[in-house]
Amino acid sequence: MKTDVNNSKLMIELGIHPKDLEPRDESVWTKTDKERKKLKKLRTKEKIHFNSKPKSYIPLTAKLVVYLKKNKIFPNTTYSFICGPHDVIEIMDQFKQIIKGKLVNLVSKYKYNNIEYESDQKPV
Repeated sequence: MKTDVNNSKLMIELGIHPKDLEPRDESVWTKTDKERKKLKKLRTKEKIHFNSKPKSYIPLTAKLVVYLKKNKIFPNTTYSFICGPHDVIEIMDQFKQIIKGKLVNLVSKYKYNNIEYESDQKPV
């Protein structure tokens, strides 16, 4: 049986060619000028914070020196980093290890911006 490859209806009926796409509903995909203006206003409005303030960021970096207790996990007992005050807690958490089922803080003390702190204190 011969088939005419130029006849698209026949090709669709035989399942060789995919069906023609239906056109979109114009009322759904187009906007009036009023709708465009409303959307623009909504996008440009300033974001309002209720009962919370945005997270503050201090663009300050200083030297952090961490002194560890003697342990078998870390080869050195002193480590130094250059970081901001918001990163100190994250860096200190790297020196906590689980030993015999308990979370142990290996930091004995640390210095941030030449001020010495105990391992459980936060920098000012």
